Amino acid sequence: MTELPVLERLQIRQYGLYPGPTGDGNFDIPLVPGLTVVLGANGLGKSTLVNILFRMLSGPWDLQLPDGNIGTAQLTAQALSPKRRSTFSARVNDNARDAQATLTYLIGSRKFEVTRSLVKLGLVSFKVDGGPERTDEEELKLAILSASNIDTFGEWIFLLRTMVFFFEDRRMLVWDPSAQRQLLRCLFLEPTQARNWIKAEREVVELDTRMRNLKAALDREEREERAHEYLSKAAPEVRAALSSKETLHEAALKRQEEISQGIEELDAARRRHRLDSLRANETLHAAVHELERARLSAVEMRYPTADESMRYIFSRLMSDDVCIVCQTPGRVEKRMQMLHAIDSKHCVLCDAEVKPSDGEAVDINQERVIALRERVEQASITADAARDALHDSSQAFDVTNRELAERSVEVAALTADIEALVRQLPADEQAAHRQSDGIADLKKRTDQLRADLQVKREAFAGQMTQYRKQIQQFSERIKAEFDAIAGGFLLETASLSWAPTRVLLGQAGTGGLDLTTEYPSFSVEMTGANFSDVVRRDSPEQVSESQREFIDLAFRMALVKVGSRSQASTIIIDAPESSLDAVFVNRAASVLAAFANGNQSNRLVVTSNLAAGKLIPAMLKAAESTPKARLNRIIDLFNAGVPTRAMKELRAEYEALRADLFTEILETPDHDGRG
Repeated sequence: MTELPVLERLQIRQYGLYPGPTGDGNFDIPLVPGLTVVLGANGLGKSTLVNILFRMLSGPWDLQLPDGNIGTAQLTAQALSPKRRSTFSARVNDNARDAQATLTYLIGSRKFEVTRSLVKLGLVSFKVDGGPERTDEEELKLAILSASNIDTFGEWIFLLRTMVFFFEDRRMLVWDPSAQRQLLRCLFLEPTQARNWIKAEREVVELDTRMRNLKAALDREEREERAHEYLSKAAPEVRAALSSKETLHEAALKRQEEISQGIEELDAARRRHRLDSLRANETLHAAVHELERARLSAVEMRYPTADESMRYIFSRLMSDDVCIVCQTPGRVEKRMQMLHAIDSKHCVLCDAEVKPSDGEAVDINQERVIALRERVEQASITADAARDALHDSSQAFDVTNRELAERSVEVAALTADIEALVRQLPADEQAAHRQSDGIADLKKRTDQLRADLQVKREAFAGQMTQYRKQIQQFSERIKAEFDAIAGGFLLETASLSWAPTRVLLGQAGTGGLDLTTEYPSFSVEMTGANFSDVVRRDSPEQVSESQREFIDLAFRMALVKVGSRSQASTIIIDAPESSLDAVFVNRAASVLAAFANGNQSNRLVVTSNLAAGKLIPAMLKAAESTPKARLNRIIDLFNAGVPTRAMKELRAEYEALRADLFTEILETPDHDGRG
């Protein structure tokens, strides 16, 4: 397990964007335990302040990752370009020539004090636990890795981007299995294990690439050999037929590879829909059972004089569509008539109204019957939809599988045709067609690489089984924390499930064996307005914008609580109110404040515009019961920053908005949590 940074103080000196409250160029920001709000307007430097915090922790390095699936991309820290290193100096007119920032923070039990120039982020000095000042960047990186229990500095930056900083361009972690597996590897494995995971994975990928490149070279050599050695001497009709067959053969091979790659996604969808169908059927059976149990109770209540055999007949007629007297099947209509009679409190034989007895059995009223029926109907709709989805995905998988088999037959047939055409050539041309010694050697190397690749794949699969089990030991705690946090954010039921994903590792074929590897992963399940039970949500598009933001934040908070040894961290959120429904403001404020005040170390830093709605007052009220203490938690850039042109020209309006906001912040909350 790792340790995450807990920020204590940021000091910015002689940086033109922040002259400070007294205008002397010193801007001192204490980051005390709990909530800190950075308040300002557009252009006052809220995002710049967040980026300074990030660069004080990451230095002049960052990650270059693909926009989509991370896959097996290496988390390697790369030096920033000169332009990106000058981000802060480009914002002020003196090029920040004398500007410096000092950040004091904890990683576990180790205390760091780091000072950097804001000109190009160069390291001025750093101290660890009050020791002597040092100036070597590599020493600082090694000290951070040792304190955080992380293997590489690239992984440290990845943790900052996924666990500490909630940037606007962040990945939706809970819906990104490839990012999840990288994060879970860093959080829950020891550095040597995390390193061995990446080393073994890279060996498979690199060997797979070599294998495919070598196979491509072999194919190319064989084609050139045929073209140059024998096609030029062949009879025109054989040459034309051979060229046509080879063109078809190449196209069939390409299509075969495309289909193979698509089958993985279809198989994953089929497995997911099968699970959804099983869950929906379980829900339906439970609902039907509850309704029938209530009806049996009604039979006992409404027909107290009927002996046990008659009540048995009633129960059988309600359960089966086969007449128990004459064994005639398909008596659905009669069965429905009997159910209607029981539900409407009439005799099943003569249709007379039946009054319940005074016995101990509990009668079911019409409202409960309707509620139970509606539950069965909703569960039936969900079960039917899940069954249809399973049928469609299974059918698509079967069709694609059959197409793959057909292409394999086609490839084999074309190969046989090509060989038959070659045999029609004269003996000397047939000999020329046979691979030269160089091509034969290339083929042997290809076969050996294929065998080595399979050995590597199997070894990595064995390692991954061990790592997956090790990470899974924490899954129940992560799920419990997520369920509690998400339950505070949302009115719908949202839960986390352990859902390892199978991923294609490499592309080179190995005799038809499975090329996928099962990686650790979580997925989100959630109720909705049109669902009778929780349904897996595989992408952020399947929930509302405000829901996706806070579901993802709940996942990160759960990982902080479980994945950090000290269960503490700083979380920095840039403008969280941008996509928040107004009706959920108080719920969001309560959950965020609960994280901030969850222990003696947590810090929650939130930036906000002046007119950003009700979230900031609600958060401050939830975090601080004493009105005046709330003011101490505000970093007011209106006092410490340089006014923008808009602020100068519209000063009265800004001051009125600010006064209204502070009045609301100082209000005493009502009993329901509102001001």
